[in-house]
Amino acid sequence: MLKRYLRELYGEKYTYVCEEMLEGIMDAIFGIIAENDYDKIYDGMPIYAGFTVYKLNRYDDMYEILAPDFSDNDPTTAFKTDLTESFLIEYRQASLVSGLGLVGRPFHSTETVFVEKGALEAEEVIMTRKTTDDGSHWEIVKIKCYDDEPEKTSAKPEFDEIPACMLVKDHSWAADVLALPDNYSVKFKKGEIKKIYSDNKKKLYG
Repeated sequence: MLKRYLRELYGEKYTYVCEEMLEGIMDAIFGIIAENDYDKIYDGMPIYAGFTVYKLNRYDDMYEILAPDFSDNDPTTAFKTDLTESFLIEYRQASLVSGLGLVGRPFHSTETVFVEKGALEAEEVIMTRKTTDDGSHWEIVKIKCYDDEPEKTSAKPEFDEIPACMLVKDHSWAADVLALPDNYSVKFKKGEIKKIYSDNKKKLYG
């Protein structure tokens, strides 16, 4: 059941909307808000909580917590009051990581994913979280032959760069694995996970 909730923090009221069964996820979000001094909380403030970048919107005498509208053509700027979709993404990501016995590493919805041209329409792809000087990014590349080895891809693929939130609308299968640690790889066939490889290329699934 979809419900509107009201909480208080530092004497300030916060309101939000989500499915009742997922409301417990808000504890982590309020923990992040509470890390800020009272006078550092402001209208329009982003809240980086797992995959989703939420936003505080001043509403009458309280703050309303908003989530990206992943159905919009630009979810980096479009927001909505119902947090349920974002909570479901967090749940799926956490379930996959914990099911493998791993500690996940968040990858925010505003971070960049490098997608080989045509990869999102390909039958088989490999997603890899690659380390960079300032963190990491994900790459999605097409598999060039029907082989179990993840390195069977283009030698020099051409990439498009998109924010991770753009995957949610039409390619949720890709968004669900984004919390895997650095240098992990996932093989997909027709949007279904077939194999997961660790950072040392050990097969963990499939």
